[in-house]
Amino acid sequence: MDIIDALEALLTIEDFTEEDVYFEYKGEKYYLDTCKGICEYLTNLGFLSDGSEESETLAYNFRKWPKFSGSQKFPVPSRDEDCPPSRAFFRVYNVWLGGYGEDRLDLVRFLLEQLEEGTYYD
Repeated sequence: MDIIDALEALLTIEDFTEEDVYFEYKGEKYYLDTCKGICEYLTNLGFLSDGSEESETLAYNFRKWPKFSGSQKFPVPSRDEDCPPSRAFFRVYNVWLGGYGEDRLDLVRFLLEQLEEGTYYD
């Protein structure tokens, strides 16, 4: 399993309505706490740590995403112009549902495109 597999696995989830989502992809078992975002998911799988090349690569690609919020810690923008991205994240119980969740999945797809093209942190 690599970081690309871990991100692809997120796109196979059909139902984000449960708090805890357990699923399989390419024979590997995965877990997603739907209160947590992409970075927490990847950290729990052992892919991210402060200052790691993978963390820097994600941050670099977050900034390239057309919808980037301006915050590396909360890259998915709020759907409410008056709400900062950090508040939007903590305002919802499940960050993978609704329009906000659709934007998060759009970011996952964007990250996959970038990583598959070899767009890594310089």
